[in-house]
This record gives sequence, C-alpha cells and structure tokens, in this order.
Amino acid sequence: IFEASFNAQWFTFRKLIIPILYAAFAMVIFQAGLVAVFQVYVIQSPGWNWWAGLMFGALLSATDPIAVTATLKAVGAPETLSTLIEGESQINDGSAFVFWEAFFANVEAPGSSSIGDIVVNVIRLSLGGVAMGLAFGIVGTILLAFVYEMLEVEVSITIIVAFLGFWTAQYPSKFSGVIANVTSGLVISQLGKPFVSPTVRGPLEDIWRLLSWIANTIVFFYAGVLIVSFIWSCAGGTLQWYDYLHILSYYGYLQVLRFALVYLSYPVFAYKQRWWSWQNAFLVSFAGLRGSVALILALEVGDNPHVSSEITARVVVWTGGVVALSLLINGGLIQQVITVLKLDEPNPVQEDMLWRAKGAMLQSTYRVFDRI
Repeated sequence: IFEASFNAQWFTFRKLIIPILYAAFAMVIFQAGLVAVFQVYVIQSPGWNWWAGLMFGALLSATDPIAVTATLKAVGAPETLSTLIEGESQINDGSAFVFWEAFFANVEAPGSSSIGDIVVNVIRLSLGGVAMGLAFGIVGTILLAFVYEMLEVEVSITIIVAFLGFWTAQYPSKFSGVIANVTSGLVISQLGKPFVSPTVRGPLEDIWRLLSWIANTIVFFYAGVLIVSFIWSCAGGTLQWYDYLHILSYYGYLQVLRFALVYLSYPVFAYKQRWWSWQNAFLVSFAGLRGSVALILALEVGDNPHVSSEITARVVVWTGGVVALSLLINGGLIQQVITVLKLDEPNPVQEDMLWRAKGAMLQSTYRVFDRI
C-alpha cells in the first residue's frame, strides 16, 4: 500500500482527486450495500446476516489493478487513465479496510455496535489515519532533507515511516493503519522525493517494488494454503457443492455491479475531465480486479475463532475464487480490451508535440555541428 502511494504521480493525482475520492468512498459504500442485498436475498447462505453481508461487500470492494496499470504504461496509454485506476485502488484499500473493520466488529460480537457507533467509528478511523499519516510523512520528509547520498539511511527512513506508521496508527492509536500508510506515502511522494539523493531514487523505488512483490507472494501463497484447508475440512459439511458455484455468481455480479456504478456515475468522473469518454469508463469498469488486500481481509476472517465456520469458510473460498477469476479473466484480457477500445493509439496532439520537440533538437544539433 505504501509502495503504491510512494510511487504515485502527485501532479496528475491531485487533478483527479474528485473522481478518485468518489470511486474510493461512495462506490465502496454502494457496492458493500448491494453485495449485502445480494447475499441476504439471493444467495441466502445459512448463518449469514446483514452485518456479515456488509463485511463481505466491503472486503470485495478493495481493488488491485496492478496488471492493468502495468499494461497501460507498456502500451503508452494516457497517464490520467492509469493514475485514476491506481489512485482509486490506493484510496479504496484504506476505505474498504475501514468499512470492513467497522462491520466485522458486529460479525465477531453481534450487537456490539449500533449504526451510529459504526458511523462515528468510520469517521474516527479515517480522520485519525489521515492525521497519523501526515505526521509520519512530514517527519520522514524532514529526515530525508538531512541526509545525502546515503542509500541505507534513506531507504531505512521510508521503511520506518511505512511500518512504524502503520503499527502506531493501527494498534496503540486505534486508527486506520492502511489510511495512514496511504497518506504518508502520498506526502513523501510530493514533499519528500525532492530530498531523495539522485543516485538513491532508482534503487529506492526498486527496493519498494521488491518488498511489494514479496508481500504479495506471501499473501497469495498463504491464501492458497488456507483455501485448500477450508475446502478439505468443510467439504460435504459447511461447504456444499452449490457454494462453489456461488464463486461464479459473485464474480459475475461484481462485474455487472461495477459497470453499472461507473456508468451511472459518468457525470462525476467527467467533471472537469475533458479526456473522459465511454471507452475510458469501460476500461475503468473492467479494471476492477481483486487482489492481495481482499485476500488479507478474508484471511483475517478465516483465522478468527469467534466467527462461525458458516461465514469463515465461505468468505475465504469465495474471495479466493473471485480474486483468481478476476486476475485470470480481467487481467488476461486487458491487453485485448485496450486494443479494441483503441486506447493504445497515440494522442494526435501529443504525437505532434513529440515530433516538434524532435525537430527542435535536431536543428539545435545541426547548429552545434555547423559552429564546430
């Protein structure tokens, strides 16, 4: 989470702040509620109530479009499009975690929180996480300003900001560690990167990409082991044959739901964004992959002894199935979708400016040669 925020392009990010915040908060709330409706009235699994459905909906709202953004950058798609998709993922990781945490409290201990308590808790977790992230981000920026050409020290500062900031916000302070990480990463991306030594910038970004890859690998491996364990231990008992078919039901429902929410919110995404079009809306809808954050939250549910196996087994197996299908289908077809939508074609204005720049450079080079 910190790595994605740390490597964000703040100049483009701030121009897209309205659609990013809308997608990361409003759409998460809508999706959590509609998934709960689908679970309670359509799926109707035993042992599930509205709180379990809302918890599951919040969990599935966290997107992880790393395969999409990598493909967009590789084909030279507009930076605004990839920044919007990445920005939504960064912020909704925090918002989905906050809503999941608030709803999960009532699943773990039914009746422990009223709706008013949940609203207050969500606001407290969010604002507290932002405050902690700002504090750690500013302190990290100040520390970076006092060192120069010291790779180990500069890398250590960012690692301490990420891990200590998350732990301090999540446990002693009882705020959202995820939102704290998102905020501190964005602060250092905007304010701290100018203080990072030139020779350190490349290795620093590579180290964070490596840490992110290691963390994702561990999460997916552990999730696979736990899913197999639940399937083996609950087969024929808690999990019935039709529960595995519900993986397809949820995958299809989430695709329809995301397309509907994005297109119904077209005016919000188009606000002061002249580049926004139906092709971009289609790709943003299709790019709603689920990944490591959804799996982490599902594993938290699966490891909780206070929640019934009717909920834990289905949450882990359904989440793992939805994540796998979204990565295989959406991630596998994203290149073809981009080509069909013609989003990999160069922008005529940008292409004209590029040729003009090349021409100016050649003329300057020829003048230098003439003087020689």
